[in-house]
Order: sequence, then structure tokens, then C-alpha cells
Amino acid sequence: MIPKSITIYGVKYKVKIDPKLESAGLFECQRLDKKNLISIFKDDIDSMLYAYLHECLHGVFEEGRVNEVVPPEIEEVITEQTVKFLLKNFTVEPKYR
Repeated sequence: MIPKSITIYGVKYKVKIDPKLESAGLFECQRLDKKNLISIFKDDIDSMLYAYLHECLHGVFEEGRVNEVVPPEIEEVITEQTVKFLLKNFTVEPKYR
């Protein structure tokens, strides 16, 4: 299943499973309010894992400041291709703390 939170480069993100979400996933980073959230649409486990990894990679780009030098369209392509590669070639299972 999907963990309820994840820490990306020292920043904690709450993970919310949302059956009303209008997309597969949503990444929100609000540093000032410390309301960092990854929302995942409630679906089958494979789709949820895909969306979880996808949004976590956006978090890696945000926290690593990659998004400051890479346009959003390129970030999206890199994110999509990386998730597809990982899921095709590795057994991916979230860690629980």
C-alpha cells in the first residue's frame, strides 16, 4: 500500500489518498505554511503506485531545485519516463516508517 507520509531531502510530505481527485496525482509544496502534500487518486494499487512515484519525483525535483533550471514540460517528460523505467525494470515497494 501507499505510506501516509514521505520525507524528501529532509522535508516531510503528507500523502493523501483521495477518491475525489480529478487527476491520478497532485504534488503541492507550500514551504511557508509547511503544508506539503502528495495526493493520490484512489484506484487499483498499480495505478496508485505509479502516481505515488510520479509525484515523489516531482518532490525530488522541487527539493533538489531542479525545477528552477528545467522547464515544467521537460520535468514532466523526465518524471514520466523515469517512473515507467523503474516500474518496468525493478520491483518497487514503498518503505514504511
